[in-house]
Order: sequence, then structure tokens, then C-alpha cells
Amino acid sequence: LGFARERFTVITAPGTMAKLSMLFVVLLTFTGITFAQEATTTGRVDCIFSSNSVNRSGEYAMRIEDIPTDYCTHVIYDNIELESLTLTIMPSNPQYDILENGWEKFIDLKKNNPTLKFLISVKSALTSTLIETAAQRAEFIDVIVSILKEYKFDGVSILWFGYWNKAGFEEGSLYKLFEEMRRSFDASGHPDWEANIIIIIDQKDIDHSRICKVADSVSLLSMLDHVNQPSAANVAAPLNNLLFETGELQNVSIKHSLQKWLNNGCPANKIILGLAFVGPTYILADTKKNGLGSPIIGPGKACSITDNEGSCAYFEVCQKYNETEWTFKWDEENASPYAFQDDQWIGYENVASIERKASFAKSKGLAGVLGMNLSNDDYRGKCGEKYPLTKALWKGFRT
Repeated sequence: LGFARERFTVITAPGTMAKLSMLFVVLLTFTGITFAQEATTTGRVDCIFSSNSVNRSGEYAMRIEDIPTDYCTHVIYDNIELESLTLTIMPSNPQYDILENGWEKFIDLKKNNPTLKFLISVKSALTSTLIETAAQRAEFIDVIVSILKEYKFDGVSILWFGYWNKAGFEEGSLYKLFEEMRRSFDASGHPDWEANIIIIIDQKDIDHSRICKVADSVSLLSMLDHVNQPSAANVAAPLNNLLFETGELQNVSIKHSLQKWLNNGCPANKIILGLAFVGPTYILADTKKNGLGSPIIGPGKACSITDNEGSCAYFEVCQKYNETEWTFKWDEENASPYAFQDDQWIGYENVASIERKASFAKSKGLAGVLGMNLSNDDYRGKCGEKYPLTKALWKGFRT
């Protein structure tokens, strides 16, 4: 399974032998560092830092020192992955995480921000493979416990998306993992360690009540995964059900999906509402039909920095404001903006939509909100102040 310490290896460039001892420790580390203030009576605001964002070119490279710690109570370091052939635990960016001391810099951040909390992010399509049996789960948990102790982290966040489940996967293994993690955390003398799960809000094949019983907190990411190949343009997270509500677009709102979790027995004080700082893009089938629900023929063009077909980060979208060819619209019913130019269509979040949805989360008595992720916000202030969405998340939920 790749949990044995001697199997924690990373490919490094020549001349890095001086770093081997650090490599050993880090590769033992499932990593995901986060730091965050203690949860207060006004709720938590979780932020995610992706170490892969340091690889962006020029000024768009985001580093640890760029994290807006004043607007986060928890910061999740994204992420540790699993190598597909050997199932060895690997950092997602070994050059930065290890050789450039990225994880050590996180530790230094906590020294200067003692109220923040660190969580470890585990994200892999292979996670289900690693937790099928009791013995596998025990090894998995042992690694997590070792890391939490070594670096004095405050918990672990498991990113779990149903389409990662392989055929024949025993669903109960997920719930057993959280039950066994809690017992292990308590037995190790750390009942305050957190076991969090991040999951799509309308995720299929999940027992809402059961996962909420075994996990300490459940982060529901509002990128509504209602269909793998949509035929109509839609924003990522409409607040209310769409007025035309037909077919694949029926009941795909934040309100509807969240209420389903609450109705199925998940307590509000365990739920964290996640909002994505990246939005879907589409190619319109007819340029004269450009509103919500308009027919589409495929994913939109990639934006220049993130370079992902079918999505653009907020910092890329907001810079289009100055491009007169783009038309920007606001859908009041869903508290969501969208934009279009010729056959290109983008649904996204802005300051107004984030603040309104965060306020909605607060009105429902939820535990907190999550921004996913910092590197998709306007962290360089290209369109005004830095981190407008993260600040809107904070304002909407904590004020």
C-alpha cells in the first residue's frame, strides 16, 4: 500500500542530497497543512491553499506568504496524493513542498498566527482503494496520526468525490474510516483533532446522516455536479431553483441541496458551505440565446493562466470587465453573475454573490463557509483590492 516509511520516496534533481532527511520526514507526511483561527461564536471561514499554484508563471505564482490569514480561521494545505502504480503517498508538488521548504514555512506561519488551525488535505482518486479493509484503514490512519503529531497539525480533511469510487467499492468503508480515525485520535490523546470531509453538495450515493455522525465537520462544495455533460448553460452554484426547472437543471440549487442534507439528519452545526472561486464556461449553441439555461454544445475556451478548458478562475473573469466585447449580467433569483461574448459563456461568483450566499449559510445556522480556493481569487488585486471573494466570504458569514 505504500505506507511503510521506507517506501516514501520522491524523485529529486541532482544535488539535493542535503534535503533527504527532510524528504523522509515530509514524505511520511500526508500533507495538507492548514492553519486557522480557533472557531469562534461567529463561525469559521475555511481557506484552501494549493501548492501547485506556485508553478504559475511570473506574478501569478501564489506562495505561502500570500495567504490572507486575517480572513481565514482555518487554512487547508492542498494536497497529498497517491502514486497510481505503487499507491505510495506523495506530495502534489515535491519541489516546493519539500525542496523549497514549503511545509516548514507553514509551520512558521502558525508561530505568528497562534489562533489559526492547520488541516492536512488528502485528495486522490485512489483513496477508496486504500480504505477497503480494516488493515488498510489502520495503516492509513497511522500515517495521518504520525503527521499530526510531528507537525502539530489540527486535523485532516478528506476530499471525497463519488466518481472516484471504483466498481465494487464497499460504501461502508468511508464511514468506518471516520469512525476509526476518531477512535485513534482520542486514543492518541488528541480528542481535539478534527476529521473533516469535503464533498460535492449534491453528491449521489452518500448516506447524509451517517457521514455527519462519524465526521467532525462536513464541507459541502457548491459546485453542483448534477450532470457530467450538461446541455444547458448554468452557473456553478445557483442559490434558488431555476425558474424553468426541467430535466438536468431541476432542483440543482444550493437551497434545495442543503435542505436535503438537513432533512436527512445532518445537523446544521456540522455543515460548512463551500463556494468555488472558479466558474464553468461553455460554448453557446446559438449566440442569440445567452441567458441561464441556454443550449450549449461543449466546454468553453481555457483562460490564459489556469488553462483549463471548461472553467475560468475569478481573477481571470474579473479582468474581462475591461474588455468591451464581454457582456455581464446578474441573475437576482440565483444571486449569481454570468458573462458572454459571441459563443463563449461564463458562470462565476463575484463579491455580491459570495457575500449573499455566505449570509444565507449564516441564516441557516451552519458551522462555517469554505472558499475553494485562494489561488482562484483575485490575489494580486488586478481588479481592485486583493482577495475580494475571500473577504466577501468573511463579511457575509461573520458580520
